[in-house]
Parts: sequence; C-alpha cells; structure tokens
Amino acid sequence: MSQAEVRRISQYFEEMVASRPGGCRLPPFNLIFDEADPGRFRNYAIPSAGTDATAEDLSKLIAEFRRRDRTPRFEFIPELAPQLGVLLRRGGFVEEGVLPLMAYRGGAFDFTSSEISTCFATSRSALSEAAQIQHAAFGDGAIVQADVDRLLRLVDEGGLVALARAKSGKAVGSGLVTRPFAGVAELAGLGVSQEHRRRGVGRQVANFLARTSQAQDVSLLFLTAAGDDEARMYEAIGFETIGACLHAHLPPLPSPRRQQNATRCSGHPDNASDEHSMLSASQADLMGMDQ
Repeated sequence: MSQAEVRRISQYFEEMVASRPGGCRLPPFNLIFDEADPGRFRNYAIPSAGTDATAEDLSKLIAEFRRRDRTPRFEFIPELAPQLGVLLRRGGFVEEGVLPLMAYRGGAFDFTSSEISTCFATSRSALSEAAQIQHAAFGDGAIVQADVDRLLRLVDEGGLVALARAKSGKAVGSGLVTRPFAGVAELAGLGVSQEHRRRGVGRQVANFLARTSQAQDVSLLFLTAAGDDEARMYEAIGFETIGACLHAHLPPLPSPRRQQNATRCSGHPDNASDEHSMLSASQADLMGMDQ
C-alpha cells in the first residue's frame, strides 16, 4: 500500500466535501448532505486523517444527521482512523463492507468493442440517459431533475461523464470521473443496463474514463470496488489495490409500535428483538463512554 497515495486520497475527500453545496465540517468529521436525495449513499461522513474521534464527537454527528432526517453513515479509510471502527461498533453502527481501494496504474490494452461506442455526455439529454442507466443499475428507481442537475454540475466543474451506446444508439452503460483536486480524482457511478451486462461494457466505459483522465493530467485516479469480482475486472484494465475503504451506517431504532409488538410476541420485555436490544445497549454505551 502506498501511504502517500492513501493520504492524497484522504486530502481529496476533504477538498471534495468543502467544494460541495451540501458539504460541511463538524470536526473531526467532514459531512456530505444531499438535499434532494435522502438515500444513505449520498449522505455520509468522512473523518479527517490522523484524528481520533471521541464518543462525544460521534454523538454530535449522529444528532446532526438526525436533525437533517438522514441516516448516520461513514465512508473512510480505516488505516487513517484506526480507532473509529471500534467507536462505531460500540455506537451500534452496522458494517456494510470493507471494500478494495484501487488506484490506476495505466492499462496495456484498449478494451474497445465494435458493438459498443463510448463518448462523453455533456448535454442535458445525454446526461439524463446517463442518470437513467446509473439509477437502473443501482436500483434507485426513476430519476428526478436533481439527478441530472448533479451531473451537469459535475461536468461544469471539470468532471467527466461517459456514455456507452449500442449500434442501435441505445444508451447501455455509463460512468463518471469527479473533478480533480491536486491531481486526484475518483472513478465512480459505473453502471450497465441489465440486458448488456457481462458483455464487457462496464470494462470499456471504465477503461475509456481512466485513459482520458490520465491524458488530462490526473496523476492519481482511484475507485472503491464493490467487491472482489469487481476488483478483478478493474485489475484487468490497469487498477491496483492499495488499501481498503470501510462503509458503515447506524440503523434506525424500531418505532414504539414495533418495539411493543416484539414485547407482545416474546411475552416479556427482556426477550424483545435481539437486534433492538443490542442496538439500544450500544447507543447507551456510546453516550456514557469515557472520553
């Protein structure tokens, strides 16, 4: 693992948060909120590198997310915040996964298919197609105007959005590269339509974006792979695993009605849902934890 690269990525995250309309600081955390989308994958926190958060810090973060009616959530590099994972577990956070963090080293092959063409999306109509592909791929349902506006803003700020089309002209794949900060950018949002999966479309889009970014003086292009299978696909086009990124969120407490139903089913409050009991105990422990 390259310590210098990992720290550059951490610095990128802080710069990215500061530049976003919904970004803010709640030391030692950097928070990202999306006013148009309450989904947990668009609303999360990133710790500043090298800082040790306390139980009080985490309590304040949880309160801020609750105030905004968002699910408290983290995306972070464990090596740069080694105690945060312990703090989150004690606070009742659920680990979504520890995902491969990868950096582009340059590809030896050009993965281009005669059946698929790849181009940049810059117009509202093309970006709307890109948003539709991404939403369908990630199960996010129908797009809204804010989804297209988000991509338009990304392009205006210097980011890239790619669109893959079949010979018929139909959009079948999409992906993006964020605006670079100090030569660092992220490849994300890679999606392929259901009927064109496992045909190399995602690999072609990712390769197109990676090569273009490298030619435009992005010295460190990184991504977070969804799993080992995806990591192998990225390795084939020139990415290398340099670390890991941990994703975790705090589930909501059951409503009073659900809690009451659990008590009725068990016949005794002490035998209510194990998940609720563990979560409540963890959150109580967080509030009273030694600083």
